[in-house]
Amino acid sequence: MKNNKFIFFLILIIFTALTSCEQRGTIVLDNLKNDTTIIIPIKWITSDPTCVILNITGYTDDSCGIINNTFLIPKGKINITSRPDWYNDDYYPFKYRKYKSKNTSLKIEYYFPGL
Repeated sequence: MKNNKFIFFLILIIFTALTSCEQRGTIVLDNLKNDTTIIIPIKWITSDPTCVILNITGYTDDSCGIINNTFLIPKGKINITSRPDWYNDDYYPFKYRKYKSKNTSLKIEYYFPGL
């Protein structure tokens, strides 16, 4: 009986460790009129991220560049899911470049997957 409790406890610890090694969050940016960089700190429990999953929704009044100059977004509604590679354990910089846009609103949901 004592052995069964130990095995159960060990399995519980392993399961908890594997499921808690991820990070999620949301950033809302309203009325962006200038170039903006947001530094997202990566928690120490997130195990060696190799990518970040970004769900970006919002609206822009003219063309703009977002996500580290990876996308050029035309005027109108924005609904993008992106999965850029990222190998830095400390932070993720989200860079918005206004290009021609004078007013943009974004909601960024980010997710660093665990194991």
